[in-house]
Amino acid sequence: MNRLDHICLLAEHNSWIDTKVFKAEKALKTAELNPNRGAFLGSIHQIPAKPSQRMV
Repeated sequence: MNRLDHICLLAEHNSWIDTKVFKAEKALKTAELNPNRGAFLGSIHQIPAKPSQRMV
């Protein structure tokens, strides 16, 4: 697999996993999104929806 194919595969995987995560997030109630879970960004609700808003 060449470098371009590998990058494309990673991009496809990222899109696939983002879809799964945001679908799971929509299934949660607001009360489940807001508590601080001690993770990198605190609560689930604080995670930016757009990749451009995420920290790299």
